[in-house]
Amino acid sequence: RKGNFDLSRRSLRISLPVNMDRSVFFEALQNLPIKHPGLQLEFCADVGQQALLEGKADIAWFGYKLEERGLVAIPMCYNVSFLVASAKYLKSHAEIKKVGDLINHPIIMRDTANESFSQILQCEFCNYEIGPEHKILYGDSDACKKLLIEGKGVAIDMNPNFIAEELLDGTVQPVLPGWHRKPWPLHICCRKSSSKDPIIREAMGNIRYLALHQEPNDWKSWHRRLHLPEQMVLLPKL
Repeated sequence: RKGNFDLSRRSLRISLPVNMDRSVFFEALQNLPIKHPGLQLEFCADVGQQALLEGKADIAWFGYKLEERGLVAIPMCYNVSFLVASAKYLKSHAEIKKVGDLINHPIIMRDTANESFSQILQCEFCNYEIGPEHKILYGDSDACKKLLIEGKGVAIDMNPNFIAEELLDGTVQPVLPGWHRKPWPLHICCRKSSSKDPIIREAMGNIRYLALHQEPNDWKSWHRRLHLPEQMVLLPKL
């Protein structure tokens, strides 16, 4: 024993978003069981705040600011998406020259149940709202990706790492460079009651370090790779 926590023969349940490249986090955490014999890692996806409180996960990654007082949230960084459409959609529909042209195109976006939901697009100091006058196709991350690739419209909040292959081979292309969905804050969280657990603290620290230093998965890296104007993204303080 160390303190009040039994460090042997235990499992650690970690929730990571499904719409990101989780393999790098699996690799970064694989040394924990070696360092702490008897520890077993279990990964799950998109556990919510209430489920974290109920013990369905011990650590969870959230793309929004938490309101539950029973949780501890450590800020990491922001994520920023950009507008995308499939090459075949762009070839068969009217050119999108300005943000107001979006009124003439179906908008693919995460559904309102998503905690980081936002209808606001930004470009430096300018805002544009996707309002009820727009045709909107809602879905979870998998459904939105399917609609995007099938050429059903313009997606506004796809995590670029979730469509990395399609971006790199040109199947999916950026639309309206400089415009992006309102950035969302990333936090790594645990229950307040277990926030002093040394293994939980170590795992959270590893995840946070990787989130801050994983250059290929960083939104800035995608902007540079696709020649998008990074300076148009203004991040609020975490």
